[in-house]
Amino acid sequence: MVGCLEECDVVSPQLLETLLEPLLHNDQHPRAYHMAQQVIEKASDQLQNALSLFFNSVLVDATTPHSLSTTSDMKDHVHTLIYETHKIQPGLLLYVLPNVCLQLQVDDMETRSNAIALMGRLFASSHADYGHQYLKNFREFLGRFRDVKKEIRLQMVTVCSIVAQRKPDLALLVDAELQLRLQDPEWDVRRLVVNELCDLATHSLASVSNASLREVGERMKDKKVVIRKEAMTGLAQIYAAHVSTSWTNGNKDATAVAQQLAWIPEYVLKCFAYPIQELRLRVVQLVDDILLPKSSTELFRMKGLLFMWKTLDAGSREALRRVFLERVQCRQIIRQFLALKQQLRQGNAANNGSSLQKCLKELSPLLPETEGLTGLVDKLATWKDLKLVKHLGVLCAATSDAAAIRQAREDVVKMVGSKTPLGDFIKNMCRKLAMTTVNASSVDCLLSILKDEPTHECVEVLHLVGSIFPHLLQPQVGRLEQLLAQGSSPHVVLPCVLDLLVCYAKFDRDGAPPVALKKSLLAHCTNQPLDVVKKSARILVSLFPGEVPGLVKKLRKPTSSGQSDATLQTLVVVTKHVPNVIVDATALFDQLVDVVNTSKKRETKCLALTLLSHLVLYQHVPDGHELNDQAPRDTACRRVYDLSFDLLQASTSKTSAPLRAVAASNLLKLTRVPRLERQLRIDEWHTLGYVLTDSDEGVRRAFLKKLTSNLLRHPSLNHKYVCFVALASSEPVVELKKEARTLLQSAVQRMRHMYETARSSAAENNPASSLMVPEYVVPYAVHLVLHSPWEGSEDVESLYFLLESLVSHVVSEADNISFLLQMLHKLSLCHDSTTSSTNNYPKDLSAILDAGTTWLKKRIKNQINLKAYPGQIYLPKHLFQPGKAPGTTTGSGAASKAAALNQDDDGEADVVERVQKKRPSAVKTDKPSKKAKVVSTKSPVVTPTRRMPSRHAKSADVSLADQDSDVDDEDNARPAPVEDETKSEDETNDDDNETKSDDETKSDDNDDDEETKSDDEVQVDSNKAENAESTTADKTTSDPYGPFCLSGISMAPEIDGKIVML
Repeated sequence: MVGCLEECDVVSPQLLETLLEPLLHNDQHPRAYHMAQQVIEKASDQLQNALSLFFNSVLVDATTPHSLSTTSDMKDHVHTLIYETHKIQPGLLLYVLPNVCLQLQVDDMETRSNAIALMGRLFASSHADYGHQYLKNFREFLGRFRDVKKEIRLQMVTVCSIVAQRKPDLALLVDAELQLRLQDPEWDVRRLVVNELCDLATHSLASVSNASLREVGERMKDKKVVIRKEAMTGLAQIYAAHVSTSWTNGNKDATAVAQQLAWIPEYVLKCFAYPIQELRLRVVQLVDDILLPKSSTELFRMKGLLFMWKTLDAGSREALRRVFLERVQCRQIIRQFLALKQQLRQGNAANNGSSLQKCLKELSPLLPETEGLTGLVDKLATWKDLKLVKHLGVLCAATSDAAAIRQAREDVVKMVGSKTPLGDFIKNMCRKLAMTTVNASSVDCLLSILKDEPTHECVEVLHLVGSIFPHLLQPQVGRLEQLLAQGSSPHVVLPCVLDLLVCYAKFDRDGAPPVALKKSLLAHCTNQPLDVVKKSARILVSLFPGEVPGLVKKLRKPTSSGQSDATLQTLVVVTKHVPNVIVDATALFDQLVDVVNTSKKRETKCLALTLLSHLVLYQHVPDGHELNDQAPRDTACRRVYDLSFDLLQASTSKTSAPLRAVAASNLLKLTRVPRLERQLRIDEWHTLGYVLTDSDEGVRRAFLKKLTSNLLRHPSLNHKYVCFVALASSEPVVELKKEARTLLQSAVQRMRHMYETARSSAAENNPASSLMVPEYVVPYAVHLVLHSPWEGSEDVESLYFLLESLVSHVVSEADNISFLLQMLHKLSLCHDSTTSSTNNYPKDLSAILDAGTTWLKKRIKNQINLKAYPGQIYLPKHLFQPGKAPGTTTGSGAASKAAALNQDDDGEADVVERVQKKRPSAVKTDKPSKKAKVVSTKSPVVTPTRRMPSRHAKSADVSLADQDSDVDDEDNARPAPVEDETKSEDETNDDDNETKSDDETKSDDNDDDEETKSDDEVQVDSNKAENAESTTADKTTSDPYGPFCLSGISMAPEIDGKIVML
């Protein structure tokens, strides 16, 4: 037959149809198929023109003398015939492919779709390399990625993914188009591209560019949840395929691929911030099973965790910490459930089904999107099969390894039914509960790595695990004691072991610690670096409290060289956590005063000053008389105040910065106790506040940390110290300024919450609750700005900084603007009560108030911002008094200059001359801070219309007094009503002199470096604050308004150094 074809001048259509028809029936007639292939292959030169004419005529729908009849079935299968022909001889399509490309431009979508399918098969074929031979046609083919029809774009994604996988040389061209389709307006196109790119990269990382993978990572922010979920899953699989395998194989060196994909765990963990239950559960699953492969050994998984930790940023590390915190919370709930189950099984009538249901309902914040949670909880609480308790006990056990945990999780899901609603709930709960990321065997592996290859990453991960899962350290206490006794790598291993033992000491332990640990701790308390001494003493106090008196007696023995720094550090820790442990507290106090005054070592001075503060706070240092409001200047607290302020004001050099930081921190500690805080003078309060503007960043950072602890961890939120945070407005370090802004906003929110709680629980028409609103911080802030130590014009940036946190950016919620305006107006009718009538003070009160008024008026958007305030406004009388200061002049626009008047304890007034200072130069930053212009107008403040309620005030609480009482002249002032049951001032002072309550003397169980809590812990502390404030309200029986009510200005008396608060 080949010979016949060679002799023929022209191949007839009938003969061509006879040759091509067997190519359509490969499965039915394989012999005819192979014979046709051989004939066409051997006679390819004679058939070249005939086949080209036939295919082109069909593709362009033209009729030629050599074309088949219109009734032929070959035309319907032309694409199949073209593909089969290229398999025989690729060169036969030399003149055919351009006409196939023409079909990509036709209007009929079906025709374009068929052409795309054919060209995709041809470009991906292993029989030819059409992509390089017909590069122009291939680029035309890629242009269909921008087709107007979504179906065509979806088809192109699928077809070209196969081309990229089979033809690596064309992968980069395809990758560029797929990357663009990640921004497609149709979400299903974006979803398909994400899946195809992840599949390509899983099989061959070289087929996908790093830019495309990064763009897939950006799809974790897609508006479609399913795309976020599949993007993080696909990237995790890529990471597992190319990076996790190196851990399984024991490869210690991080390869270039591992470094290239190191960002994937970071992106995955950040998805835990989404408030979507499905995504959060997927993140946990990917970390437990994919990023850290469950098939690997525990040692390799921990090495992988260390590699991941090294590449994570601060946000991703926080996300991993939140994953662990939710796991701990879930474990506590389930353990409580198991305990109730056990008690119920033993016949305890006090624990019934309702207690079990109430316990399980605490899982609601962890699984907020569970449908029918109440019914599911009821079923689980009444489940009678005791195997459920057994499996949950394995999941909660501290000694369970990963294999046992995974098996218990599968068994409990299988028991309740994996495809039932209860099964889905149990599956999600176990995903939160199971300790599959780190467990008891994981801690053992981490300690082995720490011993063999101590790194900072290993130390950080161990500290994270120990602080969140202290129960995992209990089986490892013996090993920790061995590492402590060996003392290897004192700069890495020893501090890490001590940190873990500190975490273990805070844990509710079962059984006594090993006795051998006591000997090592006693040795480290006397002759080690100060950080090691501090941690060792903290552990000794918690684990072996019976050894503390003997240790203190040993440390107090007189020596020729005096007390060492290690001795002072140990005493600092002991005096804080063990009350009344110092027998000769008075003698020690006098010795420490001499040390502070005479020592030349900076560290010794810092330790001695801290120990003095602890003796005053936690130990009994008798003064020979009772403390009262007129306490003598030689009290122990007064002496500590004098030493601390001398150190604060002695020098502003870099070398004395640690002394200033320690002095300021200790002063803040003393102000926690009202009995001690009352001894702080107003000028000293000013000096303490302006530590936040110190020239050294370390001092400002330490002060802000301690101030955060005071405001968020202790129940008595005081307006007097909240205003300190506003002084951070000029902070040049962006990070610190952001922390200060967050702290100020948190304090304002807590004060509002406390006010709402006190208002709902207090008696009707009790005005004392209104003094708790955070707006009353403004008078204190104004007084601080008025007494600024800087030379020059008034610095009102601090006032702006405070007002930004007080006034909501939402127009409908900014209902306190009018209240603040009226408060500033009332302040303009007063004068500074600490000024003298003979000298002029360098700050202009009117300019400060005018600037604040102008700022507030710019925030007025509608009448909602000017609602009526139904009550009176109270100002602190120890800072401001009604009327103008005696001896002041008007017309110049400047406030009177006066020196600060300090009240001695015996009532005599001493004038202290204030020394003007220059503001320290700000730290140079890339972006200079923008300061608002100070607007100082000389026109009087316009009094707003009396339409301003307190926040969420009820109409029943509105006073029916004269509506114009707020703007009356001083001549029309009327005295405030006095209740029948009032106490004299002496009786009030006597009450104040009573022994401080347990809350005031209760020592802080946490170390100084652990005083700042996370947002979740702050939430818990706010409940304590509400209870404390509510208790104070019940005890308030005296008149809270004081003797003034002039021009509608009511002065609140100074009780415990602050405005009366509930």
